[in-house]
Amino acid sequence: MNNYKKIGAVFLAAGTSSRMGKSNKLLLPFREKYLVQHTFTALQKSNIDQLVIVTGHQANQIENALGRPNNFVHNPNYEEGMTRSIQTGILALNKDIDAFMICLADMPFLNTAHYNRMIKAYLDLPIHNPMILQPKVQTRTGNPVIFSSYFKESILAVTDTNGCKSVIKKNSEQVHHLSFKEEKLFFDIDRIEDYQKIKEDLK
Repeated sequence: MNNYKKIGAVFLAAGTSSRMGKSNKLLLPFREKYLVQHTFTALQKSNIDQLVIVTGHQANQIENALGRPNNFVHNPNYEEGMTRSIQTGILALNKDIDAFMICLADMPFLNTAHYNRMIKAYLDLPIHNPMILQPKVQTRTGNPVIFSSYFKESILAVTDTNGCKSVIKKNSEQVHHLSFKEEKLFFDIDRIEDYQKIKEDLK
């Protein structure tokens, strides 16, 4: 391993859950907790150096669920899409962070070991190159994604609403993939049918 690189994490808990109807998916019950508590705990226990939680929709309820004190940052423009929340989060990271991992709050099959495997793989990459590390199951890529701080300004300049896909596509030569076997790792919750399916899978 080269000289140690500090990795921050941006935990996105700001969305409106518009496809869920009236429910905030992050506040649905999951394994005797709220879903957001379950996913947050897995990330919080990992080997990250700083964790920023981005809130937006129902921010008080999310903060109460995760507990204070925590490193919350509020995105007042959360209704404009995921990109604004990502930008809010990376702006809140410490200046000495060398890379940041963008993490979604609705991926319940990711556990601490998965995050740590991503972190270790990134730390083992050459230190002098700008890099993006993305998980992969067979031919499918997913989240979380780790970006060198080199890409911070590129992400801050993104104007579309669906996150960092354009940055990954434009810098494909700098993208490294880490293979996982479990296809369900990339499963997230957008609709009530997704939530019901996950509960059935856990029985």
